[in-house]
Amino acid sequence: MSIHQSKQAIHDFLASDEPEVLALTGDWGVGKTFLWTQAVLRLKTQVSADKKFRYAYVSLFGVKDLESLKLAIFENIDDATLGETSPEGASGWGFRKLIGGGRKATKAVSQAPIVKNYTGSLVQDIAFSRVRNLVICIDDFERRSPSLLTREVLGLVSYLKEHRGCKIALIFNHGELDGQDDYDLYKEKVVDREIRLDPKPEEAIEVAIPRSDELAADLKTHATKLGLRNIRVLRKIDKLAVATAAILSGLHPTIRKQAVASLVLMGWCHYCPGKGPTLAFLKELTNRFAGWSKYLDDKSEDTQERQWEELLGEYGYQHTDALDLALMTTIERGYPDVEAIRNAANELDAQLKIHDGSERLTAAWHLFKHGFDDNQEEILAALLSAIQDHLKWSSVGEINSVVSLLRDFSRDDLADKLIDDFVAANSDRRERFDLSQRFPGDLYDSVLEGRLNAEHARLSKPKPLADALNTLGSNDGWSKSDEEAVLAASEDDLYDLVTKTHGADLPRYIRACLSFRRISNADEGQRKIIEKMENVLRRVGASSRLNRLRVERLYGVKLATEPKL
Repeated sequence: MSIHQSKQAIHDFLASDEPEVLALTGDWGVGKTFLWTQAVLRLKTQVSADKKFRYAYVSLFGVKDLESLKLAIFENIDDATLGETSPEGASGWGFRKLIGGGRKATKAVSQAPIVKNYTGSLVQDIAFSRVRNLVICIDDFERRSPSLLTREVLGLVSYLKEHRGCKIALIFNHGELDGQDDYDLYKEKVVDREIRLDPKPEEAIEVAIPRSDELAADLKTHATKLGLRNIRVLRKIDKLAVATAAILSGLHPTIRKQAVASLVLMGWCHYCPGKGPTLAFLKELTNRFAGWSKYLDDKSEDTQERQWEELLGEYGYQHTDALDLALMTTIERGYPDVEAIRNAANELDAQLKIHDGSERLTAAWHLFKHGFDDNQEEILAALLSAIQDHLKWSSVGEINSVVSLLRDFSRDDLADKLIDDFVAANSDRRERFDLSQRFPGDLYDSVLEGRLNAEHARLSKPKPLADALNTLGSNDGWSKSDEEAVLAASEDDLYDLVTKTHGADLPRYIRACLSFRRISNADEGQRKIIEKMENVLRRVGASSRLNRLRVERLYGVKLATEPKL
């Protein structure tokens, strides 16, 4: 039954004054409890002031016996009828609380002078005597304790309907009820209406993600591809996607789109096991592309992995990169791995901007190569516009080509300015000025080559250790030269800096090195930086018990031996 049909069926059940039993079933997470609760809330707002609506919600999760269930129903009655008057002589021990129900009512009963000196089931009996003319929701039927039998619950439900004038809704996951045979045996006698909630993915997605922004639209598109209709799972994915989108703010829009597609897929795989590939399988795709096996071995029967590859191919997921690995960790932990996501996304952002810049530059060069129009100014404007927007990502070869053309057009002023702008945009990135890897025979503009060599020589001087750690500890990204400066420093240099630094700089320096722990695919140099800082912290921790506590609690570095007092 669709969500719309189920809503109407629940409304009809609640609108009737006749004592009845409703069974509301469906797969896990499709919104059974949500729909029921929404219907109850709507009814509460529509009930007139002079009309009573007494309601109790009970989850059977862990309920061990029938007496506990009876008491739970009484304790969870809302206090909509606390205005009723008490019988003569009963006001002294909170009779009004007893009529309304709730945990306070249980306490009132147990403290009554006539009751508090007795033990046994008297309190439960008095409490349960007030359970009448109620709308009762018994949720999580399949999660009750094994000691509470299905037929016992159904017997109580039947009694409440037949003798207490109650309307009862039983909510449980379809196919997961322990004691299904008893349920099937007594269902005809006890249950009056049965709803099997079976929403289409589009319906469930709209309930789970009611927003209409671009992020929500992308989430809905990918969830629909997978047929994902578990509202709980969709909301978890949505929450993580919103948090991840904030981390990716300002980066290439393609990155956010990739992240959304990956989060939906990985959330589905993780939270709905058995429906699709495992996360372990997705991790393997870092070194191969989905769908290859069917070309390598077309004799074998379809395997599960081949089916997964075909599913991923249809979904548009080709391989797992560093950003996907960070998002996988996010799904597994339930919160974003900020450092790993940001590091992987920054690298991908640079790659995409290089690609975009090359595409724009190629289009601009077409004006020069694909025609004989007299359009010199148009060509130069297009080339300069394309390359000026991507100076951080344009290659030296691309810069050289534009500089050479500008000189051919006797525009040395523009050529020199472009060189200045390129140097300024990459002033702290030594690798951008390294000409040692160029192909033999490559000829560069003499002014450009001289500036590049000069900048490379300047940046080849070791960067001060504190400056490098400051850059590493910032959120603005860093260059390889910062890592190289830390790698070049000895452990003694690092120890001296750490022990002589005070204030906010100290934790920033330490965490700058340890932050590489969060990178799942950290390179050898980054791992050495972690090791170097951990060794320094062990030396610090060994100096005193206080420093041991600081090192272990603040930075998670364990010491093997007890430090001296």
